[in-house]
Amino acid sequence: MLVTLAQLKQQCRLPDDHRAEDAHLQVLANAASTAAEADLNRKLYADKAALEADGEAPASAMVVNDSIRAGILLVAASLYEHREYEVTGTIISAFDRTLALLWGPYRWHGEV
Repeated sequence: MLVTLAQLKQQCRLPDDHRAEDAHLQVLANAASTAAEADLNRKLYADKAALEADGEAPASAMVVNDSIRAGILLVAASLYEHREYEVTGTIISAFDRTLALLWGPYRWHGEV
């Protein structure tokens, strides 16, 4: 798990003891983590031990850092907040710019 439920609850400003949506929050965390891997073109690991334990990790693999984790939390919280496909009357261009700043330096441009 690249982000914990506790981290996501804090990002969403939910109390730690809020359990009613744990399964839904886990789906969002998993989806955001998968999106990060796809956008970065890298396999991500929660820590060095997990990376070293995977004998088939590609050369592009990396351990999640705070920038990547912040982006994952941003995406997951946005999915939590905006549960509909279309959001009317808001400007979301800053979201893309924020992800570019957080994830851009870690994007892998070679083969995975």
